[in-house]
Amino acid sequence: MNDTSESRAPIAILMATFNGGRFLRDQLDSLWRQTRQDFELYVRDDGSSDETLNLLRTAATAHPGRLHIDANDSVRLGPKQSFLALLRRTDAHYIAFCDQDDFWLPHKLERLVSAIERAESTLTVDAPVLCCSDATVADATLQPMDGTFFERHGIRVSDGRDLALSRLLFRNFAIGATTMVNRALARRCHHVPEAAIMHDWWMALIATALGRAVVLTEPLIIYRQHSSNVVGSRLRVFPRTWDQVAGYLELSRVGAARCVAQAVAFNEHFAPLPPQSARILEPFASFAEQGWMRRASTLIRSRAFKPGLALNSLHLYACITAPFRHQRP
Repeated sequence: MNDTSESRAPIAILMATFNGGRFLRDQLDSLWRQTRQDFELYVRDDGSSDETLNLLRTAATAHPGRLHIDANDSVRLGPKQSFLALLRRTDAHYIAFCDQDDFWLPHKLERLVSAIERAESTLTVDAPVLCCSDATVADATLQPMDGTFFERHGIRVSDGRDLALSRLLFRNFAIGATTMVNRALARRCHHVPEAAIMHDWWMALIATALGRAVVLTEPLIIYRQHSSNVVGSRLRVFPRTWDQVAGYLELSRVGAARCVAQAVAFNEHFAPLPPQSARILEPFASFAEQGWMRRASTLIRSRAFKPGLALNSLHLYACITAPFRHQRP
């Protein structure tokens, strides 16, 4: 694939693959059954050693000119960098992100494009827009499990609080496998700092801080859970031993530090931000050097909360004790 290739279709679907042959056929079938077929599929394989590439080449032969494969078995990028590399190689109007092991419902593309077009009609032409949806969580055989993704993770869309920038700093609401962005947002992702945790989270920050994020409560994919999920959706299990408690607290502290580092990088990368977004992000610039009282104050003033007393208490502890091991000189 060329470094810069303009899609001839208005929609580009980006897929990162790695040893996904076990489930890939189901996913590809769900794409060819979409109610909107005006798309091209761009795939970057990260060095698969199973049947993934054979399945992709067979599909490319069956759908000439619509499936473009970038196979590289010498450089492993991982999912975040693979998706970002693909994003830089298309200039389609709308770009959807696709995992190799899920299953799209037939109207997914149609729903996402309609939602983005409605948002764009009320904004300037260069406004970045992201749309994502809920997902039906299923086991490896696509049998539904208890609760949708939003329900399992306590993401409430109705009142908008869980979609606010202040909460997005510490919890991502955008499921990458359900996400679509417009061209204006994609062009802002040609250079992404290393501190970005995942591509979908970074794009949700761009849309929320600089444009608009639209979240649909309708599940538009079947989100398959299996032993090889990179992220996945697992119900939280309360730690039962002191060692488990200590391990959970340490993970929370490290996670909080990564979130703050991402917020600082975002603020620097897109400065100057709109005033409303700047008021939330700029106080985190000195967070690593602040004492615990200043950190608590920063969180409160920015309204960077999490839902529920117990979860918010853990969040506060994790943030005020977060270990910043790689501070800039």
